[in-house]
Amino acid sequence: MAAIDEIQQHQRRDCLEITGIPTLPNDEPKNIVMELGATLGVLLNENDISTAHRLPPTRKIQDRIIVKFVRRDIREEIYKKRKVLNGKLTDCLPSVNAEIGKSISQPTKIFINESLTAYRKRLFGKIHDYRRQHNYKFIWTANGKILLRQTESSPVNSFTTEEEFQRIISKD
Repeated sequence: MAAIDEIQQHQRRDCLEITGIPTLPNDEPKNIVMELGATLGVLLNENDISTAHRLPPTRKIQDRIIVKFVRRDIREEIYKKRKVLNGKLTDCLPSVNAEIGKSISQPTKIFINESLTAYRKRLFGKIHDYRRQHNYKFIWTANGKILLRQTESSPVNSFTTEEEFQRIISKD
C-alpha cells in the first residue's frame, strides 16, 4: 500500500488544489488560475498550465480547482506565495468581484494546498485532529509529506504513512 501511495503522490508533485473560488458563469479554471497567479505576483500564461479543471464537490468542500503546472518551479512559486492570500477573499480576483451580488452572494476565503492522495488526505485529517487534542501548534505539507511541530523550537515530525504516525504518537 505504501509503495502504491508513494507512486500516486509522486504523480501529483506538479499539482495544486485551490479551494474557495466559486463556480462562475462561463467558468474557465485556467483563466482563474492565471488571475490568481497575478494576485500572488506570479505571471502565468496558458503554456505554464498543463491542465486545470473543477473537481466534483465533496461533503465538506464545494468549490475546488485542481491545476497541474508544466514546470515544478512555477508550482513551487505559487505554493510559496500562497501566504499572500492570508485574510484575502475572492473579491481580490476581478472575475469573481464582477459576479458578487449577481451569481455570487458574498466573497469567500481562498486556500491553496498541495494535491494529496486520498490516503494522505485521510492521514492529514487524523494528524490534524491529533494536533488539536495535544496542543501542537503547526501542521503543514511539503512535497507530499505531512509535517507536524509542537512549538517554534521543537523538532519537526514527518509522516507519509499511518505507521510513521503511530510510532510518533506512541512516544507521547
